[in-house]
Amino acid sequence: MSIPPVRKPLTEEGYHSTLNPDRQRRGAQMHQRILEIVVFLADEPNRRGGELKDIAKLSDDLRRQGYTENEISAALSWLFERLEEGRRWEGTTYSGVRVLHEVERRVLSPEAYGYLLQLRALGLITPGQMEATIERAIMTGAGRVDKEDIKALVASLLFGEGVEGGETLH
Repeated sequence: MSIPPVRKPLTEEGYHSTLNPDRQRRGAQMHQRILEIVVFLADEPNRRGGELKDIAKLSDDLRRQGYTENEISAALSWLFERLEEGRRWEGTTYSGVRVLHEVERRVLSPEAYGYLLQLRALGLITPGQMEATIERAIMTGAGRVDKEDIKALVASLLFGEGVEGGETLH
């Protein structure tokens, strides 16, 4: 009886190196654009003093800004899916403030941290997701993480890109 060879699991690097880099980059860019739409739509009730109304008009406005029908549809689907799950995006009910550690302050730009606070205040990310994003930002090893970097990290967290290698919206 022979013992089968031990197979090492694919590392994240090994998995990603087998994917088409251009496809990966396009997927990441699309997820960031979807996140921009989600933030816009979630903030819309604050701007207009009410609920999301006239989705068709908002979609037209977004198309004029250069977003595609697929991106708009994905953002709307993501928001409505969260509503069906009973999650609210109208804002948070907690009053605590997340104070950054000295190391976190050195790595996160004020704009990046402000963006995270905005997402949290809109109810688009949970405190746990905010912590996970900050942790990922620190783990990147980058000297400074800016707002665009945070957008990419949050998009990958929310839409599943890079988490389990999937490129689908969750």
